[in-house]
Amino acid sequence: MGDIIIKDLDYKKLISLNYPGIVVKRTKDTLRKGIIEGKNGFISSCYYNFDKKFNEDKLVDFGVYILPKYFIEIAKKINNPEEKKMYIPDLINKEIKKGKKFMYFEHKGNVIHITSVEDLKKY
Repeated sequence: MGDIIIKDLDYKKLISLNYPGIVVKRTKDTLRKGIIEGKNGFISSCYYNFDKKFNEDKLVDFGVYILPKYFIEIAKKINNPEEKKMYIPDLINKEIKKGKKFMYFEHKGNVIHITSVEDLKKY
């Protein structure tokens, strides 16, 4: 699995961002999630966290994106022989290094993250 349920998301505010963006939530639950680093709403870097545990809250990518159309063409050209896929945070990071701007939108409402059948059974 690996899906989420987001409650109370302000979609109007999200689509009014001046740049492409990602919905994030501040949490210590960071395993198997994209970690977003930045300041004043702008992303400075992001990466997928496979196994590191943090003692402090981090901004975590919750899979809601406002992305430019050219990402589809970039994604078609990605060749990751290990997994045959690329994580969106990695793709955004590549574009940030080229000087593109991306924003994060911090959601302060409820988020339910489902990573296992046991998580799903709780709800």
